[in-house]
Order: sequence, then C-alpha cells, then structure tokens
Amino acid sequence: MPSGESYLGDVSVTHPMSVEAARLRRMSNYVGAAARDMEMVKDRKYKTICKEMGLEFVPLVFETYGRPGKKTVEFLSAVVNHAASRVRGGEDFAAVQGRIMQQYFKILSCTLQRFVAANVLSSIHLRRGRRGPFQAEPLLARDMAAFSVPGQGAGGASGE
Repeated sequence: MPSGESYLGDVSVTHPMSVEAARLRRMSNYVGAAARDMEMVKDRKYKTICKEMGLEFVPLVFETYGRPGKKTVEFLSAVVNHAASRVRGGEDFAAVQGRIMQQYFKILSCTLQRFVAANVLSSIHLRRGRRGPFQAEPLLARDMAAFSVPGQGAGGASGE
C-alpha cells in the first residue's frame, strides 16, 4: 500500500443460514449479517496479534452466495485506488477504478462459486469413498495468477 503498511488477511466463507433459530433470526435481520458476524469473530481472534507484530489485519469474508463483507469491500477499494493511481493515460480516474474493481469482483466471485461447487462435489465423492476430481489447489493457482506481477507467476500471491 502507498502508506507503507503491511497487511495480513484471513479469508473466510460463511453461510447466512443456520440450524440455530436465534442465529437464523439475527442473520435474517439485514443483508450481510453473516459476513459482519464473521468479520467480528476474525477481528477478535487476530487483530490484536497482528497489531503487536506491526501488521494491519483485514478479515476477507464472503457469504456463500457471494456477498462480500464490509471490510473486504473497504480493503479492495483501497487496493483499487492504489492500482488506479498507477495507471498512466488520459482516462478518467473513476472509470479506471470502476473497471479494476469490476474485474477484481468478477475474479473473486467466480473463484468463490467454483470453490463452493468443488466442496459440494468433493463431499459427494467422499461419501462414496473416493477422491473427487475437483481439487482446490489448482483452482486457486489459476485464479491468483490474475493478481500476480507479470513474470513472477502466482507463487508470491498464493503463499508458496
């Protein structure tokens, strides 16, 4: 980031439905409640530890149907603002921001839906006693390549 801060993120996917009646009522009160609750859980767990290490913590939370958490949107907006400020040319800054944000959300949305589908298919295969054909690692490597610096591959982005 331009301010020189280092960030640590924790990605979570949470489902807005629950078998617990009290939680279901709470989740149905407003849109994004499940993501907000998971952000609070992650903040309680990691924020203080990261602060002690000199890192900013960002809970990157999505609901299974694709809705990102508020802090995810705020973080991506900051990343997009930084990326858009580096684009040279005569284009309108807001138009560049919009295109970059749209591209990021397309990639993240498709990745999320593929992982949800892969988990469903894997659990079906697991119940039948065999390994499913859809494994998470190759899917992630392909998607993270879109965020990597040209010539460096996805290694740095996927944590290898």
